Amino acid sequence: MPFSFGNTSSSSTSGFGGFGATSKPSTTGFGGFGSTSTGGGFSGFGAKTTASTGFSFGTPSTATSTGGGLFSGFGSTTKTTASTGFGGFGTGTTTGFGGFGAKTTASTFGGFGTTTTSASGRFGTTGSLFGGLNKTTTASTGFSLSNPTQTGWNAGQQQQQQAQGLDNPLASMTSALTMPTIFGDERDGIIAKLNQLQALWGEGKAVYSHNAQPIPLSQENPFSRFKTIGYSCLPSAKDSDGFISFDLKHKEDYVKTNQQQFVESISKIMGNKPTFSVCVDGLRSLPGDRSEIVIYVVERQSNGSSRRILATELYAFFSQQNIKAQLTQLGVENMVAKTTLSESQLKQFLDTPPLGIDAILWEQAKKDNPDPKNLIPVPIMGFNELLTRLKHQQYQNTQHKRRLEILNEEISKLQSCQSTTIAKLAQYKRKHLELAHRTLQVMTQLETIRKGGYSIEPDEEQLRIQLESLQAELNAPMQFKGRLNELISQIRLQSQVKKSSSNISYSLDEQAKHEAKQFLSKQQEALLQLVSIINEDFEDLKTIESGMIDSLYIRR
Repeated sequence: MPFSFGNTSSSSTSGFGGFGATSKPSTTGFGGFGSTSTGGGFSGFGAKTTASTGFSFGTPSTATSTGGGLFSGFGSTTKTTASTGFGGFGTGTTTGFGGFGAKTTASTFGGFGTTTTSASGRFGTTGSLFGGLNKTTTASTGFSLSNPTQTGWNAGQQQQQQAQGLDNPLASMTSALTMPTIFGDERDGIIAKLNQLQALWGEGKAVYSHNAQPIPLSQENPFSRFKTIGYSCLPSAKDSDGFISFDLKHKEDYVKTNQQQFVESISKIMGNKPTFSVCVDGLRSLPGDRSEIVIYVVERQSNGSSRRILATELYAFFSQQNIKAQLTQLGVENMVAKTTLSESQLKQFLDTPPLGIDAILWEQAKKDNPDPKNLIPVPIMGFNELLTRLKHQQYQNTQHKRRLEILNEEISKLQSCQSTTIAKLAQYKRKHLELAHRTLQVMTQLETIRKGGYSIEPDEEQLRIQLESLQAELNAPMQFKGRLNELISQIRLQSQVKKSSSNISYSLDEQAKHEAKQFLSKQQEALLQLVSIINEDFEDLKTIESGMIDSLYIRR
C-alpha cells in the first residue's frame, strides 16, 4: 500500500455495507486516536455508533437521535459518544498553513466497514525513560511522510483512503451523480441533481440505491469545486534537533509569565528524571488569543556527554493516552514534531497527487512553484482551510508591521543619538584645540623660566632668525598683511553697499507707466514690420535664384 507509513490496514465488507458490522479505525499522528465506529448498511438498522475523536479523553458527550426517513435507520436509535480533547489532534481539525492536521475521512467513496489499525510506539523495558524508542513507532511529525510516521499534510491518510476505496468507488460515485436507481421514475433525476450539487460543494451524502450505503461526500471528492493548491514553507529543523511545538489556548504574555511553571510541568510529566532537561527554543503568538511554544529535551549521559531526544521519540511519548490528558490540563490544543523531509520522502510526496486533486493540476502546481527548494505545494480543501490560511497571513502581516514600526522607532532613536554624538564631537574638537593652545602657552612659559639667565643656544638663535624673517614677510606692505587688510576693507565696503542698496526703492506714476508701455508697443510693431520685410526679401531672392538657374539650363 503506498504511503502506508507503517500502519496495518485490514478491511471487511459484506452485503449492504455490513448490517451491524463493526468498524474500528485507529490512527496515530493527527488521526483520531483510538476512535471506534460501528456502522451498518443503512445507518445500521438499530446499530450503535460510538465515535471517539481527538485522543479519546476529556468530557464525553452522548447524543441519541431517533427518527424515520430514507436511510436513517427506520426508527432505530443511534447513540454517538464523542470525547474531544487536544483540539487539533483529533479528526476534523484544520490548523496551520496548508492543512496541517487537516480533516480526515475514514473511507473513500464508500469503503464501508473497513478497519484500520496502527500501533503507536510505547516505551520499552530498558532503564531509560525512552527505552525501546529505537523500535518501530508510529508518530506524527510536521511533514513526516516516511515510515513509520504520518504527514502533517495528511498525505498518509489520503493514500490510505485511496487504498480502502479500491472497490471501484468512482463507478459508485458516477452512478450516484448520473443515474441513481431508487424510485425508478423522474424523482431519480431530481436526486441525481441533488447529489451533483452536494458533490460540487463537497458536503453531504449521495444516495443512489436501496442496495448500497449512501456515499459520504467531502472536499476530497474529485467533483468538488471549492479547492485549490497553495504553497507552504518547508521546515529547516531536523529530527535530531528534537523540536516539539505545542499550540496553547493562552495568550503569549500569559505563557511568557508562566513559562517556568510550564517547563516544570513538562518535566513532571516526564517523571522528573534528573538526566532530562526541558528547554524552550521559542515562543510566539497565534491568531485567536493563542500561542505556540517550541521545546526540546536534553538527556545527560552517565559519561558526561549530552544529546537531544529525537523529535519523533518525544512525539511518541507525548502521544500516550495518559500523557495527553495531562497536556490538556496545561492548555495544549495541538502538538507537532518539527522535522524536515528527506529527498526521497519529498519526491514520494510530490509524485503522488493528494486525494481529490487532479494529476494535471498537481503537476502544474509543481511547475509553478516559485521556490522549489523552500516551498512545497499543499492542497487547500474548502473555505475553512482557505480562511485559516488567510487569518494566519493577516496575523503574520500584522506582526511584520509591528516589527517594522519597532525598527523605525529604533532607527529614529539612533539618528537622534548620531546627531547628538556629532555635535558633541565638534564641541570636543574645539575644546581639544583650546587646550592644545593653552598647553603650548604653558610650555612656553615653563621653558622661558627654566632657561632664564642662560645664554642663547645656536639652535635657538636659528629659530629666532626664522621667526623674524616670517614676521618681516607678514608685515611687508605688499605682502600677506597688506593683502589681508585690503580684503578686509573690500568685505566691509561690500557690506555697506548692500545695506545702502537695500534701502533704495523706485516707483513710477501711472503716466510714466503708460508712456513706457506705448513706447514698447511701437518698438514691437517696428520689429514685426522689419521681420516681414526681411521675409519678403528672402522670397524675392529665391525667385531671382530660381530664374537664374532656369536661364542657365536654357543656354546649355
